[in-house]
Amino acid sequence: MRRKKIIFLLGLLLLIPGVSMAETGNQSPESVRVGLVQQAPFLTFSVNGSYQLIDQASNQQVDLAADKRWMVKAVNGQVELYLLNNNDLGNVSRGENSYLKGRFNGPVVIKARSPAQEKLAVLSAGGKLTGWPSKPELYAWKGKEKTKLPSSKIVVLSQQASKEIDLTSGQNLFTLYNTATANRYRGSLEFRVTPGGLTVINTLPLEEYLFGVVPNEMYAQWPIEALKAQAVVARSYVLAQMGSYNQQGFDVLATQASQVYRGADSENPLSTQAVCSTKGEILTYGGRPVDAVFHSSSGGFTENSEEVWKNFLPYLRSKPDPYDNNEKHYNWSVSYTQEQLKQQLAGKKQWRQGDKYIEPVNFEEITDLVELERASSGSRVKRLALCGIGPDEQELKVEIYNADAVRTIFSLKSAFFTLEKTFNAEQKLEMATFRGNGWGHGVGMSQYGALGMARQGFNYRAILLYYYTGVDLIKL
Repeated sequence: MRRKKIIFLLGLLLLIPGVSMAETGNQSPESVRVGLVQQAPFLTFSVNGSYQLIDQASNQQVDLAADKRWMVKAVNGQVELYLLNNNDLGNVSRGENSYLKGRFNGPVVIKARSPAQEKLAVLSAGGKLTGWPSKPELYAWKGKEKTKLPSSKIVVLSQQASKEIDLTSGQNLFTLYNTATANRYRGSLEFRVTPGGLTVINTLPLEEYLFGVVPNEMYAQWPIEALKAQAVVARSYVLAQMGSYNQQGFDVLATQASQVYRGADSENPLSTQAVCSTKGEILTYGGRPVDAVFHSSSGGFTENSEEVWKNFLPYLRSKPDPYDNNEKHYNWSVSYTQEQLKQQLAGKKQWRQGDKYIEPVNFEEITDLVELERASSGSRVKRLALCGIGPDEQELKVEIYNADAVRTIFSLKSAFFTLEKTFNAEQKLEMATFRGNGWGHGVGMSQYGALGMARQGFNYRAILLYYYTGVDLIKL
């Protein structure tokens, strides 16, 4: 008889609470600091426009040629700047084909010499260009009425032909080369030396940051009202998250850990229009920006925040989601054999339990998976037990919770599933099959639900006030 050891790891009514589009006394931050890269030994970049490198410690300045490739490198706690020969990378880690142009205590910032952007001028014969505002805007005139153009492109017509001009190509932009990728960014670029290498931070205006977020979080071809909802959600979320990474020197990451941000090259005129037309609009609860989390597909029900993670948030409440009806994320299934199940669990560096991470427990054999509890909606598995034999030949029982931990540990699209088990003649577990609906954690706005509502004629305000309970939609 084996000595038993049990290890417990603790761990469709549209409600319109209030819409206020009056401007408030709250001020939106002028800029967002986005962590692009961490712990890099070196990085290369180029600039398009008039840029300088400025050492924050000494205020030393270096003009950066726009037709060259540059490299920054962390050496003995300092930032070294190199000019690459003929844009030939060579072996940049050893400094080959490069010339040292400066050594700085840092942090160093790469930014435009003037806040003014490159401009596009359309002049009549004999016209004279006398000056530009620091933030030029484009308007279309019809009679005495003018309409602001939110698009990043303009079409110039002549009698013979039309020419589309991409305004971003004439602006001050820098390109960061990170392994195989090369992305252009607005704003400024900062390099900080940390014990693990270089941290790279992109600082830019809030609305311009959203230009590079919305099309990476929602398909830009979706209806404009869904895109507007995503823009307000993204703006609210980043304001709620500001300063989350203060110790590292930035506000948010450029990954799914915060919101996916890929800079100027990822921008789309339609999503940019959605950002511009909702400028300054955010969701608040109790006067504060809400942590407006979202997910791809709810599977038919959203969940309470505390049942998926840990903290109770009154504006993240479970509700039926009849608008989320898509073929892409419904009726999926994932099957694991006994060996695959053990490999899947052993592959996790840490186990999730509530809001904690602990070291994993390895199984020699998994004898059963037992569903213990579902969330209040009845849709997602909130608590699940793994039963088996440990490496010391002792019986183990491990509990996994909450719903997001269940989803991530088994690499499932969602915790909205039913579990089917197959046992052999000796009543040993041979296979576990998860059949489910939805994709993501299931809290807050369902993006496919927003799509469904937009297609049914709901505007972005109705979409937002459906998925977030008791919030106010305000304009800063």
